[in-house]
Amino acid sequence: MALPAHASARELLKEFADGAEHIPDHMPDIAGLEKPSIALHNVTFGYTPDGPAVLEAVTADLAGADHIAIVGASGAGKSSLAHILVGLLTPREGYILIQGKSLDEASLTAWRRRTALVSQDPVLFNESIADNLRLAKSDASEDELWDCLDRAGATFARHLPDGLETIVGERGARFSGGERQRIALARALLAKPALLVLDEPTAALDPVGEAAIIETLRDLTSTTRIVTVSHRPALARAADHVIMLESGHVLAQGAWASLTDTERSAIEALGLGDTR
Repeated sequence: MALPAHASARELLKEFADGAEHIPDHMPDIAGLEKPSIALHNVTFGYTPDGPAVLEAVTADLAGADHIAIVGASGAGKSSLAHILVGLLTPREGYILIQGKSLDEASLTAWRRRTALVSQDPVLFNESIADNLRLAKSDASEDELWDCLDRAGATFARHLPDGLETIVGERGARFSGGERQRIALARALLAKPALLVLDEPTAALDPVGEAAIIETLRDLTSTTRIVTVSHRPALARAADHVIMLESGHVLAQGAWASLTDTERSAIEALGLGDTR
């Protein structure tokens, strides 16, 4: 039997899903597209109407990029930009184009249905792996769950005595930080998002674990567009398009090979404070 917190979360998700079914879909033209085009035009954002801007005039055409890396020091505006991309925050000025159409109030719900966000410290309930995954799709079969776990690189689950019925512990305490993120990634994949945002996906990993995650992301880009938010240069080097932020401004952007030596050095320097 599900614990109260887990049961409450499921009830809330069901309520939202039932309500969303009655909201008109204002983006029907991207319903069947795996990776719709995305562009940012002069996006400016602040957390209060008259307060300081966290992002200033961010412009980027991401249509041809399967993996976008948003990099920068703490406080640069990385997470704010990621949350704008998935429709959780609304720009103060400027706009986002999805498949050539402006993302506005009428299309936000439709876009959110097609996005997924995996945070640095993902929420896992003290229930089974299967229960945690099915928060994304309640009627998912065991084969679907295993497929998403395998695609997320969570193959360790196949070696657990109880498999999908393994209890994860309070906030996933049974598993390491990297393993928790892979379970959360599998849950996100179960929803088949058009855009998947990963916030600091390698922060808890050593270089070997980081390389494994990068390889996993490379495989996933065949079916979904991925945005990684990080201060780690390895993710920038692996991306198709890099956006480096500094105090809310775009300091550099483009493919890694197209950046200047100075720009690449600045990104490499972001990882010097790592204490892995």
